[in-house]
Amino acid sequence: SLKEAILEITGGPVKFLRKTGTGDMNIFGAERKVPVATYGPGDARLSHTRCEYIDIHEYLASIQVYKRTIEKILGKTQFFPKSDN
Repeated sequence: SLKEAILEITGGPVKFLRKTGTGDMNIFGAERKVPVATYGPGDARLSHTRCEYIDIHEYLASIQVYKRTIEKILGKTQFFPKSDN
């Protein structure tokens, strides 16, 4: 769903990076033994440096990517079992 949303909103390309830093998702995924993905705007090479910045257009697009991803996930999820009636 995330990859599809990125393609729809940004037009691609989608590039996945393996990040092994101290992000909360790394801890959560390992603890719960579930796959996780972290997504956000900006240049990952500049994260947590003095040169870190985020382009406002990338920031606004990332909000739309999150929104579209959630819509896709919720669209694939059945919250209530179908009734036999």
